[in-house]
Amino acid sequence: MNNTLASTKQTQQELLGNKITYSISELVLEKTLSLRYNQMSVFSIGDVITFATSDSKKFGNISNSLIYMFITPISGIFGIIYLYILFGYSTFVGVSIMLILMIVNYIYVKRGMFYQKEYMKSKSERIKKSSEMFNNIKYIKTSNLELFFGNKIQQIRDVEMKW
Repeated sequence: MNNTLASTKQTQQELLGNKITYSISELVLEKTLSLRYNQMSVFSIGDVITFATSDSKKFGNISNSLIYMFITPISGIFGIIYLYILFGYSTFVGVSIMLILMIVNYIYVKRGMFYQKEYMKSKSERIKKSSEMFNNIKYIKTSNLELFFGNKIQQIRDVEMKW
């Protein structure tokens, strides 16, 4: 019975996350279609596509982890109190090791976020170049520039794969 209830709750959270993701994507793309091309000087097509796909998915996943923002500190405090009752002062050795590991984890997460940001920049650049190539495909075909643009996109893809 508990498994069914937990499964139903997880499914509802996933559905809510998907609804949020699709709603944000729809709003971004709808706004993009209503703008004129000369008004879109701040963001490129690649930026808009990246936001509509991956960034909106991050907003959609917030519903799954929002409850943990409140439960985790409370359960941590109760756990430390319980360990102190059981083990006394030796609890603080474990807590200090845990705090040190949390700091190390924070440093690694910050570094990972930097690499993710650089990867998204290179991915956006590749999408922008691919979109530019597809928009000008008639000119590229008539001028026999397929290899030239293919090599350009491959170079950008190689940069993307380094991240």
